Amino acid sequence: MPKRFQNTPPALRKPVPVSLDDAITISKARAAQLVGLCEKSLEIAVRAGELPVVKVGNRALFRPDDLRAWVDSKVIRNPATSPATAEGTAV
Repeated sequence: MPKRFQNTPPALRKPVPVSLDDAITISKARAAQLVGLCEKSLEIAVRAGELPVVKVGNRALFRPDDLRAWVDSKVIRNPATSPATAEGTAV
């Protein structure tokens, strides 16, 4: 622990839980957990331009609304016409 935090009371060292509705951005790990995917899957979506990312230094952060929109874009409305079903593979 850095010296500047050694005199900080333990209760103040813990991150404060923030509800998803109140969060401005969330970490890649938290985003992956929320959508039920691994972090690598999110990285692939970012590289493909499907999912916006907020870069702060080395960190990739996600806005909850962007995650919701991305997940909504993946919804298959009619399974009979989805590409996977058309090829004969189950979804």
